Amino acid sequence: ASNRIVYPVYDADGNFIGVKGRTRISAYKELGLCKYVNYNKIGTIDYFQGWKQALPEIINEKSVYIFEGIKSCIECYGWGIKNTVASETAALSDGQLKLLIKTGIPEITICWDTDQKLQDIIRDPKIQMLKKFTNLYVVYDNKNILGEKMSPADKGERVFRELIERRVKVS
Repeated sequence: ASNRIVYPVYDADGNFIGVKGRTRISAYKELGLCKYVNYNKIGTIDYFQGWKQALPEIINEKSVYIFEGIKSCIECYGWGIKNTVASETAALSDGQLKLLIKTGIPEITICWDTDQKLQDIIRDPKIQMLKKFTNLYVVYDNKNILGEKMSPADKGERVFRELIERRVKVS
C-alpha cells in the first residue's frame, strides 16, 4: 500500500546493516505515510548511503557530492556522475564528519534540498569544522530554478551541472 522502493543499507566498511524504503507516493503526507522507513533499527549514522560503492570514484575524482537522499545519487549515476553519497538527512552526523575527515577528500560539495537555507548550512558547526580539512562547497539555487524541497538533481543533468558551476565556497 505504501508503494516503496526498498534498498539495502551498508555501513562505511560495506557490511550489510539493514533495509530501508522510500515511498513513491507524492501525497504521502496526506495519506499519513512516512517518506522513509527503516525496516531494521540502524542505530547511529556513521556512514553515508552508497559510500562503499562510490568510494573508488570519490578517490579517483578527488571529490564527493553529498545529497540528502539516495534518489539523487541514482539520478547522478545515470548521467555518469558516480562520486555521490547520501547523508539521509540535511545535516552531517559526528560519525559522518569523522569519516569525511579521515578519508581526506580534497573537495566536498554539499547538495542539500532547497528547503535548507545557505546561511544555516554555512553556520552549522560541523560544516565549519569540515572546511578546515577540505575545499568545501554548497550548492545553492540563488536563481530559483528548482521548486520547493527539491534536490539539486531533481531537474536533470543540465540544471545540476549549472548549479555545480555556481556553487558557493565555504570560507
